Amino acid sequence: METRIKPGQRGARIAGLRPETLFAATLSMFVLEDLSPESTWEMSSGAEGRHSRGSLHYAGQAFDISARGLRVPVADYADALGQALGDDFDVISEGSHIHVEFQPKTPINAGIV
Repeated sequence: METRIKPGQRGARIAGLRPETLFAATLSMFVLEDLSPESTWEMSSGAEGRHSRGSLHYAGQAFDISARGLRVPVADYADALGQALGDDFDVISEGSHIHVEFQPKTPINAGIV
């Protein structure tokens, strides 16, 4: 499987992404490798670019994936990734790409005394 960060002036950047987000990006590569090893994984957007107001991209908590040569439906990849990442992440199939965001449902330090 080929992996890359979208190059060029309008490309993606990993600078500013939170560690949790980078972990999710890494795990997304492994999930894709299992589902469709002949695919190309590409981070098409990180913390840069234009996004909707309040987007977690701006906080370094979201990224977008484009997968080329995928042998399974994009929605299947999104479902498998969502299961692998668990409840602290939202994984949304947006047709041309998958949007992944770190959005914990409970406070990160809940229960620590």
